[in-house]
Amino acid sequence: LIAFSLSFDLDIDPTVALISYQTAGKIVGFDGSALFFNDTWRVAPFSKAATIPDATGSGGQAPSPVPTGEAPALHVEWLRPETIELAREYVEKIRDIPALASVIDSEKHAGSNEWAIAGRNTASGNALIANDPHLSLVTPANFYPISLRVPGRLNVAGMGFPGAPSVIQGQNERIAWGSTVHPMDVTDLYQEQLVPEATSPSGFASIYKGAKENVIPIPLAFRINATGDGVKDNLVPVTAGVPQAALIVPRHGPIIQLDKSGVAISVQYVGFYPTHELEAFMLIDRAKNVDDFKNALQFFDVGSQNFAYADVDGNIAYFTSGELPLREDLQAGTVAGLPPYFIRNGQGGNEWLPVKTPQPNQAIPFEILPYSEMPQVLNPSNGWFVNGNNDPTGHTLDNDPLNVKRPGGGILYLNPGYDGIRAGRITQLVRQKLSGGGKISVDDMKAIQADTVLLDAQVFVPFIIAAMNNSKAIGANPTLAALGGDPAIGAAIARLAKWDFSTPTGIAEGYDASDVNGALSQPSQTEIDNSVAATIYSAWRSKFMANTIDAVLSALTVPLPPAQQELSSLRFQLENYATTGGRGASGVNFFNVPSVSEAAARRDVVILKSLGDALAMLSSDAFSAAFNKSANLGDYRWGKLHRVVFSHLMGQALFSPGALFGLPPLPSVAGLPGVSVDGGYSTVDAATHNARASTVNGFMFGSGPNRRYVGEMRRDGTVGQSSLPGGVSGMPTSPWFTNLLMIWLTNDTFAVVPDTSPRLPFLH
Repeated sequence: LIAFSLSFDLDIDPTVALISYQTAGKIVGFDGSALFFNDTWRVAPFSKAATIPDATGSGGQAPSPVPTGEAPALHVEWLRPETIELAREYVEKIRDIPALASVIDSEKHAGSNEWAIAGRNTASGNALIANDPHLSLVTPANFYPISLRVPGRLNVAGMGFPGAPSVIQGQNERIAWGSTVHPMDVTDLYQEQLVPEATSPSGFASIYKGAKENVIPIPLAFRINATGDGVKDNLVPVTAGVPQAALIVPRHGPIIQLDKSGVAISVQYVGFYPTHELEAFMLIDRAKNVDDFKNALQFFDVGSQNFAYADVDGNIAYFTSGELPLREDLQAGTVAGLPPYFIRNGQGGNEWLPVKTPQPNQAIPFEILPYSEMPQVLNPSNGWFVNGNNDPTGHTLDNDPLNVKRPGGGILYLNPGYDGIRAGRITQLVRQKLSGGGKISVDDMKAIQADTVLLDAQVFVPFIIAAMNNSKAIGANPTLAALGGDPAIGAAIARLAKWDFSTPTGIAEGYDASDVNGALSQPSQTEIDNSVAATIYSAWRSKFMANTIDAVLSALTVPLPPAQQELSSLRFQLENYATTGGRGASGVNFFNVPSVSEAAARRDVVILKSLGDALAMLSSDAFSAAFNKSANLGDYRWGKLHRVVFSHLMGQALFSPGALFGLPPLPSVAGLPGVSVDGGYSTVDAATHNARASTVNGFMFGSGPNRRYVGEMRRDGTVGQSSLPGGVSGMPTSPWFTNLLMIWLTNDTFAVVPDTSPRLPFLH
């Protein structure tokens, strides 16, 4: 289920958005395709951080300085309105299924950080490695500490999943490893046309290249444990609302939605086949060197991961793993209809190529990208690498994921877009610490892991300050000058101008990385000031998005892009404003101020108005539970908004006001759920909330580091430190319920201790 949630995706949202934009463009008179590809759902990430180019100094492909106005040539005449409606219905049908939450909501996608530093760049001369995977924050924690020892054969310690054999992330006597999600595109949706067919076991056939192909039924039976009868394991069949069979299009996969006209949507996914991940981890646990590790990765088929590796011999390495299918059209060097990150035409031209040249230990029956072409680097020339779910090769930095060729021909396609913020900040910190011949220590690695600086604020705050300066200039537009003369806006910008972009809670009840071993301390004045600035900026971000791209798209009644893609688009607009004037390649203006004719003044008016709107929001009745309708900026402490919410696997929310299962709650802001912690949107210490938040509880979050790890690869063995967001028991009365939570909240760690108990090998 973990592997599924990390790799399965539905191409419904982008398809619905693209068609909606194109339809609106035809009605209103703009280029809907350009609005999607160039202006709003941009592939180019927020920062230029790219794992291998940064690690080797080879450089990545820089983003185009201005929009070209050229959207991809698309052929969508085959895509039927019924398909779009089926797609919408399916999303609504699965919306409340927890296991599919990350599939339909891009804001809930899992993430992770990892990086490694070669010995020549470290204070001790030993290689260092760090990793923190991000999943939902639940109690008991997703990961479980495991230590396995077979004398003379195996001595491994780290984290795994309850019920799964072996250590999933950890260390043995010679190596240490971690992983982050690499969101390779391993799922395709197809529009199908079904027709009646008497010879088919299902009574249906699908149309492929004008011919009929039988649809195969797979019988389904569901049983549940009867409740209330006192009988253990009394399983009874469920019939109401359950289909009798799954309908399979053999060429593609199961049908997930079907209408009376025979239009259907099928889904193809690499995880539908028997795969070998458990064997991969058992081999990793025994690995002694790079070759052993690479051999083990040949068995990692589903779950698409970036692996970080380090060993006691001083090697560091980055590898991508997972089986990536080759598409028929891309291998021919073109795109048939829509690219793979949209619903595709199932009637021909978009197939996964049947396997002809199987790769070592290959699992799925399709041609896959050879391991030699997967992103990887061993002992990079710069002596370090970083991955935070960002682009490993830099192929998407120019806003086009389909313009890189494979060595033997065809298009090299990994994914339509990547995270660009956390890796950008980690890369920035590594470069800063190594500048001028500096060295990185274990404590530096832990400090990077605990970093709560907002990278997007580093980009946008200078534009806010510049807007204020422009409002004070002689001859400034009257509307702009009035905004710049607002005392509240002026006071807020004065705070932003002195801000270091960090996000401390600023309250005594808040947990910060500056606190030690779970013990709270009074915030310093500097922390309070930075906390207030973090609140002001985060509220501004929400209103700036609302007043620019969101306002335009909402007026057109079309879907909004994911937040990080919108922030990338806004960065592009501001940094290229002299050329774009706030207009996208589509011709749509995102900085609308009807009373202001000068483009630069419109930009600054929107920036300052968004700040005024943010202050009004923070002092409103809606935020009174946090700030008591105060207009005093000093009251806007970040910890009153930014709160982590844990959930129990039985469904209860944890650590809310009042007692939990009879236990006293953790310190919290009176009347508000959750626990106040530092961090913010896409900070390295993952604590991402809704970037569009506009309610007092909208800045809460429920996912983050499920494990933190830093390892030092000493010649005499691996020394590791780790942490867990809670405990290993789900029983509130157990001493292991939350025993590790407090040090996790303050970014402290415990030692990773291999098992040394004198047990017999067969007991392991």
